[in-house]
Amino acid sequence: MISCADLPLASLWNGVRPSRSRLIEAWFAHFGRRCLFCDQEMLKEGRRRNARPDRPTLDHIDALSLGGTDTLENIQVICSRCNSLKAGAEHAILRRFGRAA
Repeated sequence: MISCADLPLASLWNGVRPSRSRLIEAWFAHFGRRCLFCDQEMLKEGRRRNARPDRPTLDHIDALSLGGTDTLENIQVICSRCNSLKAGAEHAILRRFGRAA
């Protein structure tokens, strides 16, 4: 599985996680604009966030709520639609095992 840790981020890193927009720009430059899940082309995000399904989002590969970490090794870029579907599935897992309200 690929993650943001696979990006050539030496110029962005400086010991601090790069900003969301810099991570997405680096991801597009290195891996292209296709969502890893649905292969839809993601459009570059404008200044205002919206609910467009083709908007790129940072996604935790292993959800924080399920014990994942907030590190580059656990972050990927997928479209907002796939991120929403993945979040819904993770919430169902949490509910099933009694960890969510």
